[in-house]
Amino acid sequence: DAVDDLWGAITGTKTRMSFADFERHFRQSMVDKTPKSKKCREVFDLIDADGQGSISKLKFLAAMQHNPRVDKFVLPGADSSQVMSNDWNFDAVDATFVSIAGGKRRINYTDFENHFRKVGGMQPAPRPESHRSRRRVLIIGPGFGREMNPRQGLMIEQAGFQVHWVLNIPNPEQPNFPVGPYLGNIKAEIDWFRPDVVAVASKGGVYAVGLWQTGCWRGPTLMINAHPMCKQLPQGM
Repeated sequence: DAVDDLWGAITGTKTRMSFADFERHFRQSMVDKTPKSKKCREVFDLIDADGQGSISKLKFLAAMQHNPRVDKFVLPGADSSQVMSNDWNFDAVDATFVSIAGGKRRINYTDFENHFRKVGGMQPAPRPESHRSRRRVLIIGPGFGREMNPRQGLMIEQAGFQVHWVLNIPNPEQPNFPVGPYLGNIKAEIDWFRPDVVAVASKGGVYAVGLWQTGCWRGPTLMINAHPMCKQLPQGM
């Protein structure tokens, strides 16, 4: 009886089982057993309201603008209701879509779930207590004053920490500055250096907020003279 019940659950009324039937059944079983996956599925289906199985950037933008539940899940602490008229909101949503899609024009459910599984684990793994010489600090250059106020960075370097500067990004304090295109550069530096802390100062805080909102970094963050864009910390930080 148990075998008959399982067969029926997988195939429905069909007399033969395809690989697609098998995969769909057990993928859904895993979703039902994993709260994070179940939440991802629910939000994905809210975005993919017409059931096409994939999401275009336009559909993604519309869902972020009109559905607070989607907005809260994708960019916690943000308000994307003005995404089509607010450049900062648009950049954050656009960068998130690009990050999920990985260069593709449409997002499928696997892309969506994989992204948010990684976002949920972005905090660096705890390391045993050790000397500060083993601690890594990544400093985002703009706003930290390496040239204008060199003592600020030297204090961290001379304290004995391992320090890496991200300098290949422009000053973000410009009218209508698009943050999104530069977050990938910072993420690549994070992946390579594997910092314990990301440090920003003043206008560099714009980049930190972008990293938080897109899930590129959710670990410990040092903010000096926090930028006005930083109005709320992401949930769980």
